[in-house]
Amino acid sequence: MCVGIKRLAAAILDKREESFIAAEKHVAEAKSMREYANKKISLCKSTITMQRSEKVVTIVCDYSQNGELPSFGNEQPGEVYYFSPLSICIFGIVNFDAKKDHVTTYCYDEGVGRKGGNNVASLIVKHLSNTNGLDSQRPLKELNIIMDNCAGQNKNKMVIRLIAYLVEMNYFLSVNLIFYVVGHTKNPADRLFNIAKTSLRKQNVYTMTQFISLISESVFVCAIEVYENDFYDYNLLFDKVYKDLNKPGVKKWQIFAVNKPNNNQKLEMIFRTSNLDDAIIMIYPIEKETIKNDREKHLRSKLVMLDPPGRKEIKQVELYTKYRKYIPVLEWQNETCPKPSDEVLEKFKNERSEKAKSKLAQKKEQEKKYIEALGRRAATVALFLTRPQILAQDAVVADAAHDVVVTTHTEKEDNHNIDATPDIFEA
Repeated sequence: MCVGIKRLAAAILDKREESFIAAEKHVAEAKSMREYANKKISLCKSTITMQRSEKVVTIVCDYSQNGELPSFGNEQPGEVYYFSPLSICIFGIVNFDAKKDHVTTYCYDEGVGRKGGNNVASLIVKHLSNTNGLDSQRPLKELNIIMDNCAGQNKNKMVIRLIAYLVEMNYFLSVNLIFYVVGHTKNPADRLFNIAKTSLRKQNVYTMTQFISLISESVFVCAIEVYENDFYDYNLLFDKVYKDLNKPGVKKWQIFAVNKPNNNQKLEMIFRTSNLDDAIIMIYPIEKETIKNDREKHLRSKLVMLDPPGRKEIKQVELYTKYRKYIPVLEWQNETCPKPSDEVLEKFKNERSEKAKSKLAQKKEQEKKYIEALGRRAATVALFLTRPQILAQDAVVADAAHDVVVTTHTEKEDNHNIDATPDIFEA
């Protein structure tokens, strides 16, 4: 008994010690990644005045909390509180190439695009193109992309393989993709997002034009509207020229780096678990085995546009039937809450009718079950009311049966006693 308790106590202590060690390592890795990111930001600021071949570009990318359209920041109609507005995606890229940090926000509604890896890769390339960062004749020295650990948006095969593409296209001589550790992802974009949304909280916003204008009021924010033709399927291209990342995986790695290879050498990607001295490092040949001419053809081919998700039919109908009356100008109504097609309205009407019929049938079924339950309850009550008489009859029968049993038992005992008595007369 004592030995078993001692073993259990030792196991619990070992488990606690392992937890403490893991927590300590987690904090150390988070600290090292933040220091590494800050180092790259400082390096970017120190090369602002240098010539292009010596410049280092560092950007922080993140999605803000979705905006809403229409938005009633100034006054909130009570009924609208329960409605579902149009969601506005806001992807921010913070630049550190000036004395004051500033963010460029790329805004689009849920019908234009999603928030997946292809969308993030497309917006990063768009931003680099807008800031004169994609010139294969005059490559920049280094690019550092800093992100949080969100797998669906950032830490995926589209964004990770993008850094190999930027190097192979000779836009940068070196590209590093840096991820903050989970739980420690606070970054400069969060602070600038709050500045960008200050005006939105104080005014009513009815159109995307107004949304963009209000976000851009701060000198630290530049808002750009994004359209359907800004999103491309980079994954389709990367699958042709780069290997998949299933073998090395992506979850445990926090730093991905690609450097320009020497002549006749293959492109390699460096994986690191953190910036600590004892971090695990792996070198992975990222290039697919392809014929050189085919590879050049793929890399220079025109990218395929992503199919826009479009606004959901129910969202179209709700915007038109519920929100439209709260927008004061007809032109704004037609922009944000346009009338859906007759087919959509008819489909939605039929769906509502079928839903109402289904609810009515369900309600009738519940009423039927309720009535049956009431009937069973009434029978139970009636049985309960007549139960005293039944119990009395049962008691009489039970008493009579008991008397018979007792009498029979007594007779048997008497007979047994008579049989057992010795015959004294024989003696």
